[in-house]
Amino acid sequence: MSETPLVSIVIPSYNEERDILACVEAALGIVYPNKEIIVADSSDDRTPALLHPLAEGGSIRLIHEDRRLSVSGARNRGIRAAKGDILVLLNADVVPSPDFLQRILPHYRNGADFVICESEVANQGKIIPDFLHAVHVTELGREDDLVWSEGWSCRGAVFERAGLFDERFPGASGEDEAFGRNLLRLGFRRVVDHSIPVRHITPEDLRGLLHQMVGRGRGEYYFTVLFRRLNPAPAVRRILGRWVILAGLIAALPLFPLGTALGAAGILLVGIRALRSGLRLARSHGGLVRVLPFAGLNFLRFRALEYGFVFAHWRAPQHLDGWRQERQ
Repeated sequence: MSETPLVSIVIPSYNEERDILACVEAALGIVYPNKEIIVADSSDDRTPALLHPLAEGGSIRLIHEDRRLSVSGARNRGIRAAKGDILVLLNADVVPSPDFLQRILPHYRNGADFVICESEVANQGKIIPDFLHAVHVTELGREDDLVWSEGWSCRGAVFERAGLFDERFPGASGEDEAFGRNLLRLGFRRVVDHSIPVRHITPEDLRGLLHQMVGRGRGEYYFTVLFRRLNPAPAVRRILGRWVILAGLIAALPLFPLGTALGAAGILLVGIRALRSGLRLARSHGGLVRVLPFAGLNFLRFRALEYGFVFAHWRAPQHLDGWRQERQ
C-alpha cells in the first residue's frame, strides 16, 4: 500500500438537513491529500440544495436518487461509485476530527482489513445525549464483540469478497452489525482502536430518542431473522406477555383493596428495576442527581426497542415465511 492511498469517504443521507453540512465540512477538513467524498442521497428535504454548491464546486460527489433508499441501499450506491483503496463509511450525524485518516491508516499499513474506532456523543451537556452516552459506556460489551462503530472503515477489496450491505434491512439499524459479523466469519482481520474518537450527534428530545429506539428495535428484528436465522415469534410472545402483565398491574390499581395492593406491589417491583438501571447508568455519567431521569429514560428506551421489534414482526411476515421455508 502506498503512503497516501486514495481514501473514499461515503456518506449516506436521507432528510439530514440538520446535520449534513457539519458532517461534510468536517470530512472536507480532514488533513489528508488523497481523499474523495461521496454523498449518496435520497432526501426530499433541503439536503440536496445544501449539498449542490459543494458538488458543483468539485468538493464532493453527490449521487441523488429520487426514490428513497435505505441506509444499506445508499451505502451500496456510494460504495459502487468509490475508487479508493480504503473506504470510510460515515453516518450523516458524524463529525470526524482533522487527523482522523492519519490515525487509522497506520493500521492498514500493518495489515488490518477493517478498523473500529471509539464512538463519542458530540452534544453532551443535555439530559438525553448524556443518557445515551451513559448507555454507550455501560453497555459497550466485550471488545471481541465489537464489529461496528462510528467512523467505520475497511479496505475496498473487502467488498469484492464479502459483498455489499444487505438491502433487505429497511432502516438504519442491524445492517451494520450483520455486515461486521459476516466479515469476522469470513476471516477478515479486525483492529479496534479506542484511542481514535469519532463524534456523532444524538437526539436531544424525547421524540427523537423514541424514534431512534423504535428503529433499533426494527433492526434487531431483521438481524434476528436475516442474519441469525432465528424464529422471532418466541421473542415477540415474551414482549407481549410483559406488556400484558404491566397493563394488568396498572388496571388493578383502582380495585379495592386486594387489587390495589397487588397492583402497587407489582408496579413497585418494576420501579425498583428501573431505579437500579438508572443508578447503574448515573454512576457512569452524571452522578446521583441523574438516577431518576435516567431510570425513566431507560424504561422508555426498552419499551421503544420492544415496540420496534414487535411492529417489524407484524409488518414483515414475508421474512418469517422465508425463514420457515429455509428451515423445512
